[in-house]
Amino acid sequence: YNDVSARFYVDLSARVSLVKTEGRNIELFGTVTNVFDKDPPYLRLYGNPVLFDNLGRRYRIGFRTSL
Repeated sequence: YNDVSARFYVDLSARVSLVKTEGRNIELFGTVTNVFDKDPPYLRLYGNPVLFDNLGRRYRIGFRTSL
């Protein structure tokens, strides 16, 4: 019983600079975590969240600025 199946997770991210001038920078970013929505391996205690992704697919989008 001392065996845990392996998992391979794919994450994607991108960013685009919208305004880039001296002293001012605005960029748009986006991230998709666990693209293929891979479940963690079955363990009696539901696994270790440090080693496996227990949340599933997640999206994040936003802006970064520096003025």
